[in-house]
Amino acid sequence: MEIGWFDEAENSSGTIGARLSADAATILALIVLVLIPLIGISGYLQVKFTQGFSADAKKKYEEASQVANDVVASFVFSELFEGQASSI
Repeated sequence: MEIGWFDEAENSSGTIGARLSADAATILALIVLVLIPLIGISGYLQVKFTQGFSADAKKKYEEASQVANDVVASFVFSELFEGQASSI
């Protein structure tokens, strides 16, 4: 490349910098346009997975609550039964 190439007005450092800046802005805009739907899809999937895990957790908590309730009821019943046996 000749040194005189940079002396021309269309090849000055300011013009080249402006052209590179404009090209970068265009490429950046295209990248953002491609990524926006992917971000939306990942957000949707995250919400769906969270809802699914919440439903599973709710079911497990209901089962655990039922077991705890049965244990307490059995404990009270056995205390009553033991007290009755000792009084006889």
